[in-house]
Amino acid sequence: MKKIIVFGMLLMLTVNTFSQQTVPAPTLTSADYLSKSKHQKKIGMTLLLGGAGCALVGSVLVAIITRSIEAGAVIMAAGLISIPASIPFFIAASRNKKKGMSLSFKNETVPQIKNGSFTTRYAPSLTLKISL
Repeated sequence: MKKIIVFGMLLMLTVNTFSQQTVPAPTLTSADYLSKSKHQKKIGMTLLLGGAGCALVGSVLVAIITRSIEAGAVIMAAGLISIPASIPFFIAASRNKKKGMSLSFKNETVPQIKNGSFTTRYAPSLTLKISL
């Protein structure tokens, strides 16, 4: 009897663990991609400019103030590390902007006369956005 109960509990655990997802993931719209791109670009600029500022302050501390060589070296190293760390954010922002500005499919409503009355039906359409 113990074996049956343990087997049943393990079976319930594996069924819940390895089941398929019932709610599909939401699809992102063009506005979502553009918003995401804007935030990623802002993070990239913050890392780039903040890193350049830290590298400059650290190098000034090392060159001028000889008592703070260790602190200046740490600040300069943090700045020099954050500058290349901004590159992936700029790449991701560019990719998301391209996704947001690219072709998209929509279901447009089209008026149609059927049996003497107006009805609407959905027709797939292709949208192309060109920024000037």
